[in-house]
Amino acid sequence: MERRTFPGGCFFAAAAEFDARSGPVRDRVTRFVREWSETVKGQVEEASRLGQLAPDPDREQLAFEFSALLNYANDAFLLTGDPRTLEHARTGIERALLRAASGAGRRGLRPAAGARSRGSRGRRGKG
Repeated sequence: MERRTFPGGCFFAAAAEFDARSGPVRDRVTRFVREWSETVKGQVEEASRLGQLAPDPDREQLAFEFSALLNYANDAFLLTGDPRTLEHARTGIERALLRAASGAGRRGLRPAAGARSRGSRGRRGKG
């Protein structure tokens, strides 16, 4: 998102523009959003298969939270240009991962999540 890969706008933003309309553009946007949702769910399922997630988390809920955080971060970043929105999304995703992770998964996440959380607190204190 920081690289502004889609300078003319983001395809995800089209969902808000076409959600109440009918027609082929809305149909394509709907397919794209569903495909993205399935991609995120697939990644969560893969993490589970690899033993990175505890056996009991609600994987569908976890995928929903990831998508919600990413979509809001994208919208807010594009509107405001404030990189803190992306940091907040990263922190939210890391926290969700830590809650859902197996022991092996936590060991892989803890350094990044801890460093990011401490760094975020430090910046808030200065601003």
